[in-house]
Amino acid sequence: MVTPKIGRIVNRGSAAYQAAEHIFNHGPQDPAALFEAIDFGSNKSSKQEKLDRAVCSGWLTQGPDFKVDCGTLARSYFKSKSGVEEEVKPLGQIAAVRSVNVFDRPALSKKYIPNRRGVRRDIPEWSVRESASFKSLGGGEV
Repeated sequence: MVTPKIGRIVNRGSAAYQAAEHIFNHGPQDPAALFEAIDFGSNKSSKQEKLDRAVCSGWLTQGPDFKVDCGTLARSYFKSKSGVEEEVKPLGQIAAVRSVNVFDRPALSKKYIPNRRGVRRDIPEWSVRESASFKSLGGGEV
């Protein structure tokens, strides 16, 4: 059994690439019909081994009805190559339009509003001055 290597694009000349391109254009195929359309080799056991390797790599998939189909990587590769854009579904919800009116908005959170007494309570003692008098423009002390 071949270990899977998902995420790689196979060579253009390989049978797996040609099979995926044929399946992308014509739909899922039985292995016998696929062997007739694409040259997987002359030996029957090597044909099946190459097909199993392509299925194990994720480039091709085999459904419960034993029909061979393109894998997700191959399908997205051929869609991008043909110019067909994939439909992107938005995640989550679409944001509502913001209102310009200030009064329609919710109030500001209390943690962002400064203390109405003007002094923070978490100031350390060593940073407070003993005399906090300043001269005003008028010449007096405040």
